[in-house]
Amino acid sequence: MELTLEALGLLFILIFGTCSHFIYEWSGHNKLAGILCAVNESTWEHMKMVIGPSLIWMIIETPFLYSNPNFLLAKALSITAMMLLIPIIFYIYHWILKKELLILGILDFVFSAVIGQWISYSILKYNAVSPLANYLAILNLILIVYMYLRFTINPPKIFLFKDPITNNHGFDGHSH
Repeated sequence: MELTLEALGLLFILIFGTCSHFIYEWSGHNKLAGILCAVNESTWEHMKMVIGPSLIWMIIETPFLYSNPNFLLAKALSITAMMLLIPIIFYIYHWILKKELLILGILDFVFSAVIGQWISYSILKYNAVSPLANYLAILNLILIVYMYLRFTINPPKIFLFKDPITNNHGFDGHSH
């Protein structure tokens, strides 16, 4: 069951994540849509394309997998891995090529989602982890949700949150 759910989760993340790149624009710049979906072309907003769908998928699969003692750890580490891989891959290829390429950005997103879901599946198959690991996973998930909301509404003025097109941050970074 875990493999099927994580494969379905991958499809969900890829489809919803791709759509989330455009939803803010399609919604007429609705602030709620912007909190949940990408609002500009910054690295952070591309990271949100895996965070939101992954959190939603976690809620969807909870009734099926919550009895798995590793469920929370699997989800926390999966989302964390995706969040880390997107900027790492982006900045490495950008450093090497000295430019952005759409196809590499898409492959970065897909690769990060695949690895994240593989991590989740792998952890779900382990023997039960310690309660401490699950408490830390809960704290990690709370931190992810906090960052997801906080950094969209009030992004730090650093490169990770800066739209390369407008040179602005957050909602102000959206080019109209």
